[in-house]
Amino acid sequence: MPSVQDYTDPEVSKNTIIVAVLAIIVVVLALMYIWGSNKVMRIEELPPLPPDEQTEQLKQVSTSDELDAIEQDLLTTEPETLDTGLSDMEAELEAEKLSE
Repeated sequence: MPSVQDYTDPEVSKNTIIVAVLAIIVVVLALMYIWGSNKVMRIEELPPLPPDEQTEQLKQVSTSDELDAIEQDLLTTEPETLDTGLSDMEAELEAEKLSE
């Protein structure tokens, strides 16, 4: 009865392994390229958010480096309301994720 060694050539086994590894690398690189290009397209497809009152208020800060101007900017900024739209955005993103 012939042994398994009679049917396997070590040189052919090496070549098979090399070809398999190269094929896996090509597939992984192709998937990374496709995933990356889809991610860029998704970002570009998002509509711009409408300006809200808090954002407009934050844009109206003084450019002065005087202490009184900085203090006035700090007093007019309400840190408690900085993340009011965050929960709405998170809900929209989750809804988009679920719809895909």
